Amino acid sequence: MSKTVERLIKYLKPEKYDIMLDFSDGKDEFRGEVEISGEALGREVRLNAEEMKINDVSVFRDGEHLDFKYEHSDGELVITNLTEGEIKIRVEYIGKVRKDMKGAYESWYEFEGKKRRIITTQFESHAARYCFPSVDEPEAKAQFHLTLKTRAGVTVLSNDKIEKQSEKNGVMTTSFRETPKMSTYLVAFVIGDFQKVTARNRDGVVVSTYGALNQPVKALEFANETACRALELYKDKFGDFYPFSKLDQVALPDFAAGAMENWGLVTYREACLLVSDNSPLSTKRSVATTVTHELAHQWFGNLVTMKWWDELWLNESFANMIERYAVNEIYPEYNAWQDFFLGDCVAALFRDALPYVQPVQVEITDPGEIDTIFDPAIVYAKGARLLFMLARRMGFDAFFRGLRDYFKKYQYSNTTGEDLWGSLQPYAEFEVGEFMEKWIREPGFPEVYPDGRQREFKIGISKKDNSVWSLPKDTKDDMTYHYVLYLSDEDFFKKLSEYNELNEEQKIRLLLDRELLARTDEVESRELAKVVKELHGRTDFATWDLLASYIADLAVFMPRGSEKFPLLQEYVRKMIPEIYEYVDSLPETGEAEQIKLTNTVMSLAEMSDYEPAVKEFLKLYNDDLMKIDGEKRTLVLRTKLEEDEKKYFKIFTKVYQETADADLKFDLLAAMADVKEDENIDTLVSWLSEPEIVRPQDHLYLYIFLARNYRAREKAFNWLYENFDYVRETVGEEMIGDYPKYMAGMIRTEQEKEDLFEFFKDYEKEPVFARIIKMAKPQVEARLRLIEEDTEGAIKEVSTL
Repeated sequence: MSKTVERLIKYLKPEKYDIMLDFSDGKDEFRGEVEISGEALGREVRLNAEEMKINDVSVFRDGEHLDFKYEHSDGELVITNLTEGEIKIRVEYIGKVRKDMKGAYESWYEFEGKKRRIITTQFESHAARYCFPSVDEPEAKAQFHLTLKTRAGVTVLSNDKIEKQSEKNGVMTTSFRETPKMSTYLVAFVIGDFQKVTARNRDGVVVSTYGALNQPVKALEFANETACRALELYKDKFGDFYPFSKLDQVALPDFAAGAMENWGLVTYREACLLVSDNSPLSTKRSVATTVTHELAHQWFGNLVTMKWWDELWLNESFANMIERYAVNEIYPEYNAWQDFFLGDCVAALFRDALPYVQPVQVEITDPGEIDTIFDPAIVYAKGARLLFMLARRMGFDAFFRGLRDYFKKYQYSNTTGEDLWGSLQPYAEFEVGEFMEKWIREPGFPEVYPDGRQREFKIGISKKDNSVWSLPKDTKDDMTYHYVLYLSDEDFFKKLSEYNELNEEQKIRLLLDRELLARTDEVESRELAKVVKELHGRTDFATWDLLASYIADLAVFMPRGSEKFPLLQEYVRKMIPEIYEYVDSLPETGEAEQIKLTNTVMSLAEMSDYEPAVKEFLKLYNDDLMKIDGEKRTLVLRTKLEEDEKKYFKIFTKVYQETADADLKFDLLAAMADVKEDENIDTLVSWLSEPEIVRPQDHLYLYIFLARNYRAREKAFNWLYENFDYVRETVGEEMIGDYPKYMAGMIRTEQEKEDLFEFFKDYEKEPVFARIIKMAKPQVEARLRLIEEDTEGAIKEVSTL
């Protein structure tokens, strides 16, 4: 039964936590003691305290014991018979070391034949309550003084520096300096065996990056350098508000998200922090954006924090936009804004066009909804797009001046969107709040016509004609604004004929809008094939990235494995010889644009069985898989499996289980999941139940890869239906909603649709699934309707060369 969120800060305003956690015995439980100093605001105090055994509670005022009563149930410790005023609450308890990557949880790796245990934390959004009793809400900021007891000799890290450390009888006691005022979800610690690289940046901050002993220490260097430079950049742009003299980054073998911005101690999934000598450019770009994203949070979210989770965008939207700005400044050769336009902006538009999508600012009415609002395409991507839109309209210099005022005024406190608009307003020549409020608070975006008329753009339902978004009078055809520009067929092809005269943003806008319109009844899908024919001689990455997306859209009508798929393959083989020869003849300069273009073209060549590419991939194969070019490794592995699946599937499964390299593991999963033989498909499906082989953090990857394989999709779907409770327990509530979301994106038949919604019928009232299922239904129905209406025309177009 759903229960409304009750804010516990109305009972107690915490000021300081003294916490002692004892993990020294290596068991799955730990002993905890916490003393909370704060102001009782009435006759009772309520603390979040989940899945812990309370052994003793004491309450003091001015050193005197107070009489009180307490009860612990439903995840809350309730203390009654109090009076208002300053108090101290001391709680002794037993907590659990969790297995599901939240709270204080266990991770592990193997080194020199020995299993190494790590204890680490993931408290966002509301999981500190599993580790220590607290007012576990972002507005309840306090200072934290942490002491950890561990086995001797391990690395022990927390938000601030070590204050003192001692050892007795094999037990090490480590106390850390008291933190600045911050929210509970930012408290963090890491205990384990690690190696590190360290540097001091221009401003004297000691930056250290840690990795497991089974990882090459050199793989830590790129992220460490990026962090040094990002902190310098942010100090210049936002002000000198980073409160620590150190910054630690830790790559963890088990991590549910990509990374977490704990103040002074940022934790990462290994794949999001480690860069080896053979890592592809995509990994370096991903690590650079992840590091700059998390370090932007040291200001956006940590220094100044939203009052409640409904304004999560004040953290995530900013960090998502600023990461691109920072990477563009630190590594201009990566062309980060191009990645933003082709990545975040595309994701935001396609997601925001769906019925029932959440707005950027989401009302939270149930605790279970908090984890569901972290929609990467909305709170992250769309929110970033809207802030980019605002920064461009204001000018980035003016925008940053407003942000400096914002941080200075609200440091160590909590804010709302109105506070931000107020700080930016003195530097804008328009009403900032009036311009931004609808964009932030309402879902969707407009379709804008040449005469300036607007109507809501939606895929799968009728569009509203009476919804108007705030926009400047001049309609720009670049990538500044979050809308679709409607062009008639005549106007579109006229502009396409002038393609060479457009700048890159105009080209992206033209092609992206056409692709969106092709998802509706305004443009037929066959038109996408015409555009590919028209532009296939281009040699720039942005164009080919979108043409590849067009071809993927056409594959909806001619899916891999169907009798019509060879038509699409033949179509692509006739489109790519010119561009394939172009990229194949380029000298290897290492330039990002060249690498991205080559990767896109090679992927199309592999998909279409283009013979020169097949020969090249087989030639690139090396029995030492780590020596295969990281840019092409997935394609090489997949091609080798095609050549001799029986032999190489055995080899690849063995390497997967032995390697510690995150890039290689990902490439192997992506390649192996495309196998044809039932026996091999069954092996991979069985891995879904084996966390010792495929870690819970990677479970979703394997599931998606299998479901994309038309031969494996039915087995993958049925496996999930039969093992859903196991998956939910294994991956946790933060990840479980992704399964129906991605499944909905793969539905191609009425039977698959019926099976999916019949299964999730029993879950659609749960907060974690409610919006996902509601959005999925019209999304699937729109795709099936598109398949029914546009298949004949699309097939005819690709067959007419």
